[in-house]
Amino acid sequence: VKALPRGARGVLLSGSVGTTVQSDPEMMGVVGQFARNQFRVPQYSAGDAGKIASYSARWFGSDGQVGPFSPVVSAVIAG
Repeated sequence: VKALPRGARGVLLSGSVGTTVQSDPEMMGVVGQFARNQFRVPQYSAGDAGKIASYSARWFGSDGQVGPFSPVVSAVIAG
């Protein structure tokens, strides 16, 4: 994304790691709040190999409002 949507200050990234896909973003923990174009996903431990990481994001504004969650993206953690 080259520009934030009008009124957006940044993006909230939510995620979870488990043995199944977490399809409900409301059940994920907040990974971070980012206001720059690039950010790093947290590092995984050796014990996470073979588990599934699921993420979803939503825009937030300086007024405290948040947009809808993006579709969930999931992948198996290599190890």
